[in-house]
Amino acid sequence: MCNSLHSNSVPIPKTGYGWKIVNIDREGNIYAAVLHVKYKSGKDGIIKWDEKDGGFCFFLSKKEAIRANIAHVWPLNLEQKIIKIKIRYGDGLGKHNETKFIGGYSFEIALCKKFRFIK
Repeated sequence: MCNSLHSNSVPIPKTGYGWKIVNIDREGNIYAAVLHVKYKSGKDGIIKWDEKDGGFCFFLSKKEAIRANIAHVWPLNLEQKIIKIKIRYGDGLGKHNETKFIGGYSFEIALCKKFRFIK
């Protein structure tokens, strides 16, 4: 799964920058593009993974996010648009090649326990 480390995952820096593909609605609310769950953040804008295992998946490079966005046919919702948005992540867990994100393709996915959007 995209939100869990694989046995062949390798470490990433504890903090850094990456990219997420998200839906944004007319009011500016940001939703996970895959799960359609509204992101909730604290007053500091940091979104935290509350579960012990796993983490948020993201792309370490904009190029990989663009490649994934092109490869996937996202559900059409005229009330939302798909965007790639830069993030600042914390508590980086690792990275691996994910083959179950979009069938037939392999993408380098990283995981972290917290992040915030950079606008």
